[in-house]
Amino acid sequence: MFLVIGSTTVDLFISGVGRIPRWSGDEFRIDNLAWCRDPLRTSIGGNGANTAYTLGRLGARVALHSAVGADILGDIMVGWLNTANVDLRHLIHRLNASTSTSTIVIDDERNRLSFHHPGAYATYSMRDLPDNWTHGVSTVVVASYPLMGGLRPYGVRKIMATARAAGIRTALDIGPAIGDLTTVAELRPVLPDVDYLLANEHELLVLTGESDAPAQIAAMHAAGANTVVLRRGKHGVAVASAVENHTVPAFSVDVQRTVGAGDVFNAGFLMGIDAGWSLSKAAEFGNAAGALVVASDQGVLGAATRDEVEQFIQSHRFFNQ
Repeated sequence: MFLVIGSTTVDLFISGVGRIPRWSGDEFRIDNLAWCRDPLRTSIGGNGANTAYTLGRLGARVALHSAVGADILGDIMVGWLNTANVDLRHLIHRLNASTSTSTIVIDDERNRLSFHHPGAYATYSMRDLPDNWTHGVSTVVVASYPLMGGLRPYGVRKIMATARAAGIRTALDIGPAIGDLTTVAELRPVLPDVDYLLANEHELLVLTGESDAPAQIAAMHAAGANTVVLRRGKHGVAVASAVENHTVPAFSVDVQRTVGAGDVFNAGFLMGIDAGWSLSKAAEFGNAAGALVVASDQGVLGAATRDEVEQFIQSHRFFNQ
């Protein structure tokens, strides 16, 4: 079983906007009002919820440990996760905190503004983790590391060390690069206990100061990382361990929405690793899962099943022969 620990957020999408309005007083004015051709859309969000939901859609047994508010948005989140059969026995419902939200405004040029309220997930701490949390777990994934203030750094270090001692596979996603930014010095003590370090190029640029993908990977290996999985958007994924180095190309699709695609990749990749696949095959599967979400207008709620991902890979190979 997968255990995912991370942020749980309801995403609110405002799109169909010709231009982003600018601040101008507290009245409706031409310069501070944008007419939206599209209705407000909601979707599952948060790195933890996205990853758990996608794993569930792919058919994996998965539990999510996080927190939502005791409010209507928390109920909506629970409903979404239930459709993917995510185990929510240890999802905390806070009475004194609201469910996290991200309000995302996207104009016709794909410029984006985001407004984030951390809410309940930021209160999650080691006190919320049950004593027997390792029971039946094959892989533990800690997502949204910079945002989990109740766990970083010592809680995450204990989780990873405990998992390693119990023979559990470990994965850590160090994004997003917002808020109280992560440093290499902070990560160095936990990296030896992390089997798979997951990040995108921007996150490793902020973390290491290196703009070149090979240099970013080398910097993380020097800090103690085992296998580095670097998401590079349209350039695919670079996966590098001490003995293997692969560049796996991305799939070409018509982009509808990119929010959450990295989490979907993570889920697909780790599911492949759990199945015993090679690094390159797992990365290809993750790329395909992410591509299908990018091409969907539903965001992460459009995450595909395992059969759908495999059919997509096969059809792509057929059309590119």
